[in-house]
Amino acid sequence: MPNVLDHPASLTQRALKFLREHAEVIDADRGMNDAECRTRLDGVFGSHDDHVIASLRRLQDRYTGLSYQSPYWGERIFFTPVLDPDPGDERVEFLYAIHPTTAGGTGASVLPDGTVMIGWGTDEVRAFPSLDHFIECDALLAAAGHFTLVEGVHGDEVDQHLSELRSQRPTLRLVEKASGYTSQWWADHQVLVHLCRTWADLWQRSQPTLQIWTAPPGWSEQPELDH
Repeated sequence: MPNVLDHPASLTQRALKFLREHAEVIDADRGMNDAECRTRLDGVFGSHDDHVIASLRRLQDRYTGLSYQSPYWGERIFFTPVLDPDPGDERVEFLYAIHPTTAGGTGASVLPDGTVMIGWGTDEVRAFPSLDHFIECDALLAAAGHFTLVEGVHGDEVDQHLSELRSQRPTLRLVEKASGYTSQWWADHQVLVHLCRTWADLWQRSQPTLQIWTAPPGWSEQPELDH
């Protein structure tokens, strides 16, 4: 499968524009070859599934080496998924799928079905259905940086505040391609809303956040909303 920059497939024009303006593809190690993967899987799990290795190769072909400054992480990230299971692992996952620049920073792995897991070990959350969903989220965060932030809510009141906002603005709808399990977007032709629980679910010191931006003129004519 060709690299995501050359063949974006289901990415929106918004996300493709974001990548073409901010991303690059660098050389990155793809880890073990297929035979080595099979041997390692047999040693750790007692067997191997060639469909898992095929999923890894599709993931690597599409994302390996992709790098950009991520609004979601607040730093530059690298996409370098590899298979590297160790004895005691309870499941197969592709490590370093999202690798932050900061040494020791929290990154993300991807399960064979595409699910993005942010964190490490027992301290992780099921965050996005796929890396494409994550990229779409980053693209919307980048777009929101050019809008006017009108309100920011933190803590346990985010759910109630969002519920009230959706009652006041029945035109708001979920932007599915940019949303996941701990990060959701809603939008209409006047406002953009982001609810993020990822870091709160990972660390007790963090709180869920709800941010609301007003859209600039012409928003309804732009590709920010999925059709």
